[in-house]
This record gives sequence, C-alpha cells and structure tokens, in this order.
Amino acid sequence: MSVAQQAAVRPGRARYLRILLPICLTFFVTAIDRSNIAVAVPTIATDFQLSTAVVGVVLSAFYWGYVPVQLPGALFGQYVNAKWLITAALALWGLGTVLSGISTNLHELIAFRVVVGLSEGAAVPTLLVLIRRWFPLEERGRATSAFFVFGQAGNLVGTAITGVLIAATSWKIMFFIEAVPAFVVAAIVALWIADEPETDPRLGEAERRMLLESRAREAAETGTHQTARWTTVVRSPVLWGFVVVWIMSSAGSYGLQSWVPTVVEEVTRIGIGNVGLLSAIPYVIAIVLLFSVGWASDRLHRRDVFIVAGFVLAGLAIFFGPGISDAVGKLVVIFLGAGCNAAITGIIIAWLEDLTPHSHVGIAIGLVQFFGQMAGIGAPLAVGFLAGTGPATDALWVIGAGLLLGAVVTVFIYLGARHRARHAATVPVAAGRAA
Repeated sequence: MSVAQQAAVRPGRARYLRILLPICLTFFVTAIDRSNIAVAVPTIATDFQLSTAVVGVVLSAFYWGYVPVQLPGALFGQYVNAKWLITAALALWGLGTVLSGISTNLHELIAFRVVVGLSEGAAVPTLLVLIRRWFPLEERGRATSAFFVFGQAGNLVGTAITGVLIAATSWKIMFFIEAVPAFVVAAIVALWIADEPETDPRLGEAERRMLLESRAREAAETGTHQTARWTTVVRSPVLWGFVVVWIMSSAGSYGLQSWVPTVVEEVTRIGIGNVGLLSAIPYVIAIVLLFSVGWASDRLHRRDVFIVAGFVLAGLAIFFGPGISDAVGKLVVIFLGAGCNAAITGIIIAWLEDLTPHSHVGIAIGLVQFFGQMAGIGAPLAVGFLAGTGPATDALWVIGAGLLLGAVVTVFIYLGARHRARHAATVPVAAGRAA
C-alpha cells in the first residue's frame, strides 16, 4: 500500500472516541477510587485510632486484591471477552467503594478495600490489551500516554475533591459520592466498546484493513514473531527486564501517591481540604509531561531515552528532596520527582507492547502488572516501616533508590531489544526504531 493510500484510510477520530475514550474513562474512575483513601486516611486514622504502621496496612490493602488478579484478568481479556470483564469490574468496584463508606471498624474497611482492588485489578491489564489491539506502533505511545493522563487526572480530581468532600461532609459520605462514576462508566463501556477490529461491525473495511496490515509492519520493525509460542514470550529476558522496571516505577507511583498527602500535612500543618488540593500538584505536572513524552516518543520512534531520563530525574529528586530544609523547596522537588516518574508510565507499557507479539500481549501485560503491582503493597509498607514513629519524609529515600535502579535496567532492555531486532528472521531495521 502506498503512502498516499495509507493516508487515505488512516483511522479517524471515531476510533479514539468510541474505543480509547471509554478505556480512558475507566482508568480515570479507577484512579479516583484508588487515590481517595490516601487523602481520607488521616481522618480515618483519628476515628479508628491508628498508628503510622497500621496506616501503611490500610493504604496497601487495595493492592492485596489488585495484585493476584492481574494475570487472570489479562488472560480473560485476551482470550475470552474484554468488554464484559471491564463492565462487570466497574460495577463491582463501585459497590466496593459504597461498602467502604459503611465500614464501622478497621477490619471492615480493609476487607472492602480488597474488594475494590480485586475488581480494578482484573480490569486494568485488559484495558491495556485493548490499546494494543486498536492502536498501531506509530500511535501507541500517544494512546497509552493518554490512558495514563486520564489516570493522573483521576488522581488529581480524586485527591482535590476528596479533601473538600470530607471537609464538607465526612469520609463515609465521600465514598458514597465517589462510587457513582463507576456505575456510569460501566454503562458507557457496555454500549461503546468492541473487543477486536476484526469483529467490530461499526468499523469501516478500509480502516480495519489498515489496522491489520500495521501488525505485520510492526512485527518486521521490532523483531517480534507473531506466531511465537507463549512460552517463548514468558522466557524472554526482555519481558523480565520490564517486570523489574515496572516494579520500580510502580513503587514510585504508589508509594508517593499513598504518602504525599501525609508528607504535605507533616510539612505544612494545614487543614485536610487544603492538603488534598496541594497534594494534587504532582498530578498536574504528570499530565503535562505525559502528553509531551507520549507524543515525542512516537515522533522520534524512541521510548528508551525518555524512560531513562524520567527515572534518573525522578530518582534524584525523591532521594535528595526530603533532605532540603526549606519546606517549600522540599515539596517542590518531591512534586517534580513524582511528576517525572509518572510521565514515563505510558511509554513503558507502550514499549512493552511494541516488543510483544500481538497474540500473547495479554500474558506479557498480566505478568508485568502482577509483579509490578506488588509494589503497591510493598512501597507504602516500606515507607511506613522505615519511618516508624518519625515523619514519612525520612523514608522516601528508598523510593528514590528504586527509581535509579529502574534507569539501569532500562538500558539493558534497550540492548536486548536491539540484539533481538538484528537477529530476527525478518528484515531488521534501525536499532533506534526497534527500541
């Protein structure tokens, strides 16, 4: 197909609105219902008389449910049905959020947070599988970054309005109100989403053909064998490199997401409403950077350079920032570090999808998510444990060190991807494009 013919059938906005928008809205709601506990926990800790260590347990409870279902959810979405899995998950985590609002003690709250984690954990990897199906290599960085932009927007909105809602009502009523969007988006997904371009009756034939042909071009450019067995994918050193990278990135994201409101309260001693508003600043930074990095990685046909830079900047900021004596300077550096780490989440997943055969991307995403999301359990607990009875800022260095390790592993992934592209059975392309 000529360049002119490809341009004539290039997907229009309908696919972005009907497929990508519901996917992004789902992740938006996920972020609200995941992040609200971080703002609510100081008030909950007062009501339930919790220590700092027990607060760490509450913050990690979501991930006890979220982590185990990553691989089963991805496999179900890949091989059975993605649309109805996402719809059911949205309804279940809406219910779990409602139940969180009626909890009367610590054990009930933890149990209901696990329910929210179970439902969201099944849906998120399936959403990423759908992005891989519907958006080719030259669009995937932007599509995946848009996905994470909506996640950061959900964190921003959830963090900002949660504090306001609690101040105006109570933390219990806040959970009731913030459960509503999950049920609304479930209806949108049920009406709009389609599982595959091959079987979507609303997709034009020219657009369908272009999407399917793009898979063959992508395989040639990245060195992925579309007929590879799933065991080949699981044994790949590149995949396990991504596991380590995603663990480090997730530790940064979830550790900071969980503790930044507490850090803000420790440093500023302001009211709960203002804590939520101030804690939303890192998400504003992340949204701006996600758009920029996603576009640039597609435009320059590189992911690795941006990922390494993001890890290094974030790691240095989180490692050294808490030691700054000036309160404003300390928060500015920590906020910038959190924003830089969040900025590369989209292209990490896009790069994983670039380097994984279409037929088995669910396995790769499920494994990476499974191991990576364990950081959601470990990071809040690690910071709480290392801080002990002291301020949380004393323990943020462990997150910074992990981010710097992520930069090192990214370099090894790049070298492995370049080697595989050069030795693929198909005609190799420039190493920069393969990476």
